[in-house]
Amino acid sequence: MNIKIIITSIFIIFIFIACNKNDDETIPSTDIDTIEFSEITVNDIANNNNSRDIGFQFQVSNGVSDIETLHILFTKENQSITETEAVQLTDEALYEIKIEAIVNLNIDEILLDSEGTAITEGINYTPHLLIRDNKQNTILHTGKTNFQLKNETVVTTLKLKSGTIKATEDIAIDKDLNLYVNGGSLNTSTLYKIDTNGNAIELSNAMNFPVGCTVSDDNAVYVTNFQSTNINKIDASGNHSILINNPILVGGGGIIITNNGDIYNTFFAVQKIFKIKEGSVEEFISSPLLNGPVGLTYDKDRDNIYIANFKDGKIFLVDTDNTLTEIAKTPASIGHMSYANNHLHITGWQEHKVFRLDLEGNIIDTIGTGEEGQNNGTATQATFKNPNGIEATPDGKIVYITDAIGAIRKIIMKRI
Repeated sequence: MNIKIIITSIFIIFIFIACNKNDDETIPSTDIDTIEFSEITVNDIANNNNSRDIGFQFQVSNGVSDIETLHILFTKENQSITETEAVQLTDEALYEIKIEAIVNLNIDEILLDSEGTAITEGINYTPHLLIRDNKQNTILHTGKTNFQLKNETVVTTLKLKSGTIKATEDIAIDKDLNLYVNGGSLNTSTLYKIDTNGNAIELSNAMNFPVGCTVSDDNAVYVTNFQSTNINKIDASGNHSILINNPILVGGGGIIITNNGDIYNTFFAVQKIFKIKEGSVEEFISSPLLNGPVGLTYDKDRDNIYIANFKDGKIFLVDTDNTLTEIAKTPASIGHMSYANNHLHITGWQEHKVFRLDLEGNIIDTIGTGEEGQNNGTATQATFKNPNGIEATPDGKIVYITDAIGAIRKIIMKRI
């Protein structure tokens, strides 16, 4: 009898264990090792001397739906870190990433490295991804390539999220940092607009070989035309009108709008600056010093107008008595010119270079090798083909240019 009870008990225990085992096998589990990533690519996208300089890209090639949270973090080169240590880092060292199969982001926070030190220039860092799956497993994916932030000028090509653009002439930036770009010889009827997300549209097709452009505080754009004496106005909604048509204007050139709303215009073939005010045109300056004047820019803070010559590379300040004072003799056939943050930025059309000058006329940056091309890279590596249109952001950190190839080049300027 006791033997039967023992045998029965053993059988019941066996059945219980077997059932539990089968129940466990019916519960799906996530193997975090099946989540696969491409190599992490890190780019130096600015010159802020902190983590806001960092742009990074990678792809989740498998298992994206299994990820619950995803963070990027950085260690100094050759410093090891474990999953346990990474999980315990403070929020200041972990940057949370939206979970997507393709990630292409710029860091918009000040981050610390794994030692609690602010990320800065001149130090080699290793990027890592900290992944937590939907079963609360964690894994640390370490990048194979180290990177270092540097304070140097870098030339890139502006990436568009949507739309296309082919443009060779001037650029303007509004107060919201949207770009307005004249098609010029590659698109003789078009003024483009590129918003801050990289969406490009044809804002107006009413131009006639647009050359110069400027934008007012209410985001109205004014455009000069090489093949007409019109100055076009395009309001913020894209509505087009002709501001003025006057044969004295001859053709398109540089254009600016000053603090009081007056508009000034010049043209390559004449030695004059014109003033447009209240629907009329007057000759503002006529001078033999002007030699192919196209570049025209305005310093709002000081209420100063600058004008540049294509033929001899000279730059002049317009004095309060409407005379010209030469401030620079550059080695450039100057296309267009842009003022920002106490500096002038010019394109050297024939030299295939871009220059930055201080207000005393000293060249402090030369960008480009001088060879024709479209290579991106540092100031000593990049190439251009007849750079022409140019506009800097108000802080002078970013400069945009057009050239004969038609794409928009974006120059990240080093701090000075």
